[in-house]
Amino acid sequence: MKVLFKILLENIKTLFIFILFLPVVIFSQQSFIANDYFNLGNDYFDRKNFNAAIEAYTQAIQLNPYFGAAYGNRGLSYLRIRNYEYALADLNQAIYINPNDENAYINRGNINFETNDYEIEDYEYALRINPNNSIVRVALELARQKKELQIMNMVLEENN
Repeated sequence: MKVLFKILLENIKTLFIFILFLPVVIFSQQSFIANDYFNLGNDYFDRKNFNAAIEAYTQAIQLNPYFGAAYGNRGLSYLRIRNYEYALADLNQAIYINPNDENAYINRGNINFETNDYEIEDYEYALRINPNNSIVRVALELARQKKELQIMNMVLEENN
């Protein structure tokens, strides 16, 4: 009887460990597949097939909803096809997942620039993350100049 009880106890321990770690194994497998879709999206993006890239990044996100880079790259793909609303939503999510995602801030700044909203906060934040990014320094300075010009034009229109 003791032997039978011992065997039963060992099997229960094994079953418990299996049940405990099953979600980890499943999530790891999904993350691996999500990375495959992410890489496929990058391939499509490099070939300027932005709609296919969006689909691949979407698959990656469905498999791993915390995949910040997939949100960032899908946002950039939306930016390339000038779907600013979706791009902004994805870049916001990328920043929510990873508040130090320099590229998400840069791309959000680029959306502002392309839509003639010369807000500079995103470029400034990207520079706080990486002070050596000379391209962002140039974009920031250009956005500042455009913003000043925009304000001057508004003042001139009010005075006419």
